[in-house]
Amino acid sequence: MGLVESNWGGTRIEAWSPRDVLDECGNPPFSQDGNSNSDTVLYNAMIHPLTKMTIKGVLWYQGKRLLGTSIIQLRSRLNRRISVAHHGSD
Repeated sequence: MGLVESNWGGTRIEAWSPRDVLDECGNPPFSQDGNSNSDTVLYNAMIHPLTKMTIKGVLWYQGKRLLGTSIIQLRSRLNRRISVAHHGSD
């Protein structure tokens, strides 16, 4: 049993998401060189390497970064991300 910590304060949920999820959710692309908030950057660096591990649970705290996002959009984004985490994005 172990605890794996993957976090980066003040980041957008899109940075933690694979490209196919962003495309499916209709997110407009966002990218800046060297910016941890760029789409997929933190997913590729901190989440994707864990996808071969057996994971029994996940805690997610998004904070206030999505302030102003409608609850319907947020629910759709989070549900899709949970599905990808559980079943994989392939």
